Amino acid sequence: MDRPDRTTLDALAGVIESSRLVPPTARVVALVSGGPDSITLLAGLATFLGPTQVHALHLDYRLRPDSAEDRSAATGACDALGVTATVFEPDLDPAGGNTQALAREARYAEAERLRAELGFDLIASGHTMTDLAETLIYRLATSPGSRALLGLSETRGRVVRPLLSLSRAEVRKMVEATGLPFRDDPTNAEPLYARNRIRNEVLPVLDEIGHGSAEQSIAETRAELQEQAEALEALALDARVKLVDFTGGPEFGDWLESHARQAHVFTEKAGVNAVLIESTGDYPGLVRNLALTLSLYSAQM
Repeated sequence: MDRPDRTTLDALAGVIESSRLVPPTARVVALVSGGPDSITLLAGLATFLGPTQVHALHLDYRLRPDSAEDRSAATGACDALGVTATVFEPDLDPAGGNTQALAREARYAEAERLRAELGFDLIASGHTMTDLAETLIYRLATSPGSRALLGLSETRGRVVRPLLSLSRAEVRKMVEATGLPFRDDPTNAEPLYARNRIRNEVLPVLDEIGHGSAEQSIAETRAELQEQAEALEALALDARVKLVDFTGGPEFGDWLESHARQAHVFTEKAGVNAVLIESTGDYPGLVRNLALTLSLYSAQM
């Protein structure tokens, strides 16, 4: 094949860099299915870090008769970019439960095993903003509470997802521009799984209603939920420590007033109006309001 387009590769490297999830000295195991998202990830990482700093992992589940074509696309892209690839064939029993869950478990387990064996730093997956939107919609329909909506974060342990700023459509345009091989999974068009129905039936309608901005709106909502969760969890942890050691002294009063104000800001954004805005110096009253705010937050999550 021809050499990949340099301009597009540089643009992809910029996406990886701007995510701030991958340090320039990192060594990364990239999950490469052969689809457009994972080939885009591979190209961006290899260009940003250098091909010797990236090791591709492809899992051939052999659940489809044409799975060898996925392998060919993955290894072909690796060859074009100068990236070493490992192909692993897990033994999955389709009758043993949720096939997608089993495949996901095998994928991350093998990635972690390979990362540790190589002494690498991170595992990268090619999830996009579209994947984030699909996940949030699915959980909104199946899992009550806002904590369930915080799935598919930018990082999870050593796993990073540096393409979450791009939609699937944007990723496809970029990988097509590189000239690298990739292959679409034909089962993605079939209504076999809830995720496929959301992808093919629900998101297009939401995008039409939102004039093309549904995915971005969902992503921004999830980011705000994450910000609130992280801030209030830190506040709750600090509050537990302070309340245990409560002495009523002036230093504690200053701390409590500051945190009561913070709790008001974040709970007001979450639609909860349960904390004093102005400090009156009434420490027990502030304690009650702060405790109520944190309890309401915990109940929501």
